[in-house]
Amino acid sequence: MCKRPFKDRDYIRTVENFIFCIVGYEHPPDRVFAYLKYVPASDGLWCDSRSCYERKISFYSARDVCATFEFLKQNYPEYIYYCPYNRITFSAVPHSRIENWYLPERELSRIIGLKSRDPLQEKLVRLVKLLSKESGIDESRFGVTGSILLGIHNPRISDIDLVIYGRKESLLLKEVILELEKKRTIRKFYEERWCIEKSKFFGIPLEVAREILRRKWNLGIFEGTRFSVHPVKKDSEITEKYGKKSIIPMGPIEIEASISDTSESMFNPAVYGISEVTVIRGPVVEPIRELVSFEGVFAGILEVNERIRVYGKLERVMPERGVPYYRVVIGSRELSGREHFAIL
Repeated sequence: MCKRPFKDRDYIRTVENFIFCIVGYEHPPDRVFAYLKYVPASDGLWCDSRSCYERKISFYSARDVCATFEFLKQNYPEYIYYCPYNRITFSAVPHSRIENWYLPERELSRIIGLKSRDPLQEKLVRLVKLLSKESGIDESRFGVTGSILLGIHNPRISDIDLVIYGRKESLLLKEVILELEKKRTIRKFYEERWCIEKSKFFGIPLEVAREILRRKWNLGIFEGTRFSVHPVKKDSEITEKYGKKSIIPMGPIEIEASISDTSESMFNPAVYGISEVTVIRGPVVEPIRELVSFEGVFAGILEVNERIRVYGKLERVMPERGVPYYRVVIGSRELSGREHFAIL
């Protein structure tokens, strides 16, 4: 095992050759929270030296992640875990079942050092070197995730999924990407189909979906290939400890609120500080301090002092030390497909 902690966007392969994507930074002592993404398939589209794979998740959302639980529950129940602190059931891989742990920063370093690379790997290296040069961020702060990390990408049609480690580095890279878009070195990603899909899936007006995509700095096109950038915490920024707080579900709630803090909004889950909260529907409780999104589409898109309206799951947070408070969650299993979000 690597000495660094398990992090969001790492991948692991199990003894069954299942490939899971790790979620977040809080994990039980003997397990790691992750969702099932690929399983072996004789007619799979993606292959490495061992086997071919097919996707078990087609759309990156909490709803689709939950759909993989049934497959695991029926066939591999050892991967289903009830967390007594968060009071949720999620897929979690026991350490004893991990065959390989894929680290984005290590794989990117390996690819950069290759004498011979496929066309997509070449494009990946050019993109990283461009971003590193323009931002002054060392290449070691970057990583590659997704199919390239696993070595099962299609050089002709796969996307490039980057990782950037650190809050300061992520904010700097955001500014650089926006500047490169102005220079047209990088093209901003826009696709009406994306907006229509998000509008239908998340129950948000089409114009809100368009505005969200307009604000998504971490999606772009480089040399004709779509790429994404995913901020991930550095070791020193991981302050969460598994079991140090308990979550009590309180049912659905609709609120209006002002954004007061965005310092944790780029990561997964995206955490926004909120204030001036008005309850529209649901329990009238206080203080409601946070909006938490497990749906990446809402990450890093809001600014301080913006007003929002959200229908989601109310939870009471009970820290081991400190005063209890409430938060509203987007991306819960209970309200999947019924949540709403609007920028006022």
